[in-house]
Amino acid sequence: MLRHLILSVFLLFPVNAGLMDIIMNLPVADNITCIEEHQKLAECAYPHAPFYDYIKQQTYDPRGENVLYNIGVMRKVLQIGKNVSDCLGHDLKCDLPRFLDFSLDTSIYAAEKVYGDAFHCFLNTSAVEIAESCSNKLLYSGKEKLETLWEDPTTFEFSKNKMFECVATELYGNPACSIGRIVSLYHAGSAGFDWMLQASRFNPGFSQSGVYTGSPLDLKFNADKYCDN
Repeated sequence: MLRHLILSVFLLFPVNAGLMDIIMNLPVADNITCIEEHQKLAECAYPHAPFYDYIKQQTYDPRGENVLYNIGVMRKVLQIGKNVSDCLGHDLKCDLPRFLDFSLDTSIYAAEKVYGDAFHCFLNTSAVEIAESCSNKLLYSGKEKLETLWEDPTTFEFSKNKMFECVATELYGNPACSIGRIVSLYHAGSAGFDWMLQASRFNPGFSQSGVYTGSPLDLKFNADKYCDN
């Protein structure tokens, strides 16, 4: 999930395409504001396209390790996300740029949590594999199958909490994992799950005309929701 979130901005679209190909083929609403926002997105992403295209395909780094454990690479991804976000700005009017802005903000928040002090816990416990194990156990079996997870808010919150209880149990007691580090990873994961919920609703409601036609979505990222006061 973390990999998907950090590289989230265009993962709703074909993963085999290059970044600029994806951007140039995005549906754009037929008005001057959306055309200009689309052009701005292309301008902001262009300098970073080669690195994005490379890292999107990498599961392992040259040492054979999961790329998510390579803090140097992931901090570079984080910086690129910040650069694109700063370039694009937040005063966006059109549906897809607003969703991409929300995705960037969520990704930056989660990456800062994981690749800050909590990285020691994340790395030393192989937290990605723990999360995958808990996810397979709790989210892909029985009545909590993925296709129904996003449909009911109560089921979603219950499943999310059970998932993080499972992960926290595995992390707790490891010398690298203070309570503060576990909480930071929880905040990152919770933001990621909430993004996935919004993405699961945005994608079916986004038409080829470049207009979102589904139920209203909250596309303003709010870090205070995760107790960052």
